[in-house]
Amino acid sequence: MNTRTGIRDVRSTACVILVGLTYALFLASVLASILFDGRYTMAAALMINFFIPPVLLVANGVYASRAETCRRPWRAALFPLICSLTPIPLLATLILLYRGTCSAGEACTAITGDWYLSWTPLDQFGWFVMVFSVASFLGFAVVLAAGYIVFRMMARRRIE
Repeated sequence: MNTRTGIRDVRSTACVILVGLTYALFLASVLASILFDGRYTMAAALMINFFIPPVLLVANGVYASRAETCRRPWRAALFPLICSLTPIPLLATLILLYRGTCSAGEACTAITGDWYLSWTPLDQFGWFVMVFSVASFLGFAVVLAAGYIVFRMMARRRIE
């Protein structure tokens, strides 16, 4: 292994770990603020729409730029899968769980006290999981494909 490649792998691995930790801390803090306070529900809903998909796109692109990912792409594809499934608790909390009374004509299940699960907006849940999965795998696939193209072009130049 070349020293330059090793340094690049360490740097990209550190970037992936930092992005992953930041993402996990963000999801945990938003989830805690919704469950314990409830004031940040709208901010969390906006972040689910406009913050999480770009973060997934970038994080998986950074992960795909690692040399280890190019050597074992099928094994590395677990990372985008895990990233796209991580926000499911936050989604369930924002979409299905609410505080108050159950509206007429809505399918609700009482949890405790004034907390309810509303089963009516369940179709939104699947939509957001699909958006997160597309963002994760798109970031991963585009950078991985670009890496393969660059590798092939450099190999062709060495032959000529």
